[in-house]
Amino acid sequence: MDNIGTLELTWAQGYGGSDALFINRNTVCHVCSNGIKFIDVTTHRESVHPSPGQGIGVFTVSGSMHLVAFSEMCLNPRIFVFSYPGFTQKAICQGGTKLEYSALAFSHTHPYLATCSAIPDFTLTLWNWETGSLLCSKSMWGLPASNVSFNPTDWHKLCVVGPKQLTVWTIEQADKLYSLVPSKARLPYCDEAETRPKRVDDVPDRPPTEGGLFKIDPDKSAIAGLVGEEAETFDANFDENRRKVTPTSMCWTTTGDVYCGCEGGQLLKYNTETQVVTMMYNPDERKGSVASRAQSAEALSRMAPVPDEEETKSASKSLSIKEGTLNCLALHREGLFAGGEDGILRCLDVAHGVVQVLDSWSSGAAISSLCWSPSYSKLAIGSPKGCIHLYDHSNPGTADTLIDTHNGIFIAVAMLAPGTQHCVVRSYGYGCG
Repeated sequence: MDNIGTLELTWAQGYGGSDALFINRNTVCHVCSNGIKFIDVTTHRESVHPSPGQGIGVFTVSGSMHLVAFSEMCLNPRIFVFSYPGFTQKAICQGGTKLEYSALAFSHTHPYLATCSAIPDFTLTLWNWETGSLLCSKSMWGLPASNVSFNPTDWHKLCVVGPKQLTVWTIEQADKLYSLVPSKARLPYCDEAETRPKRVDDVPDRPPTEGGLFKIDPDKSAIAGLVGEEAETFDANFDENRRKVTPTSMCWTTTGDVYCGCEGGQLLKYNTETQVVTMMYNPDERKGSVASRAQSAEALSRMAPVPDEEETKSASKSLSIKEGTLNCLALHREGLFAGGEDGILRCLDVAHGVVQVLDSWSSGAAISSLCWSPSYSKLAIGSPKGCIHLYDHSNPGTADTLIDTHNGIFIAVAMLAPGTQHCVVRSYGYGCG
């Protein structure tokens, strides 16, 4: 290859359901083959920039600083940070993991980049992306992470979500020294309404009477003789006959709390100050109430009038949240937008204690990513079927199609004669020229 030169990427098509993110007010980007594709949502102009490394693993953007970061797919992967427009390399972060990264996130106001590594490290790492230096790293107790995000209003806080964890980390700084302090939430069981941490204030620090004995209340992990990561992950209240929720998505609130969507359709709210996890919505509880209402309706069907179409629509909306529908979350002043496997985008009212569906729109395919533009005027909706839609909250119920590409599994190579150009189509529908 050195004798004949190098091949330059001039064209690429395809989208497989990866994150579709706004890097500025009018530009959406996503992973396309071995590069990052940028699409102007107003002019529909496209540009593709190849990765200088070996493939692209996970990627993230900063809409406020117009940055994009992505990892390699190889041993000892590096993280590349580029600016947009121009795709100018800013830094290379290396030495954070041995095999792969599972999540990346930029700080909204400071030059920090948070990364979560997968097997075998399972560590949370804080970087300075301007210099590419590793500031600090902390083990996640062997628990995988699928999402990491900085608090938009407080760069000292970041949240990590995984199938078995919901953890808020606090960044502590003393001059050039950094440390990560975890606040791990106890995930509730599917039939549990609320979980609370053990408060230090509940344990007396002085004798109740003069001359009495001090009361020592050791932690149950200490009683079991556990130390290190085993003590951190020990759950004294574990019940093998009950199923715990499985977090899949999260987003920050304006007050510094966290909304968390779960695989079973449960919606959690985590108060980062009191460390209380509240079950805001549980489909399992609704099943019982729906069944009882159905029995009552059947018994009174001969006496009750037939409901009109609008009443039927409102009833179906209020009861339409189910398993797999909260895999993606995006907060807006109008409500909490959620999408999932059924392909329906829902706007949820979560401000009054009772979760209700305010509006909905069907994309016709599963939803794999949601991202608001920096102005919060348009919502980018990604689908593993190869589609990206733009939802305008000012015109609810409708969305424009940004791209719609076939995502089948096919491979083909053909020369474009006459000339020296050629076309290569690789697996999962990515096309390059």
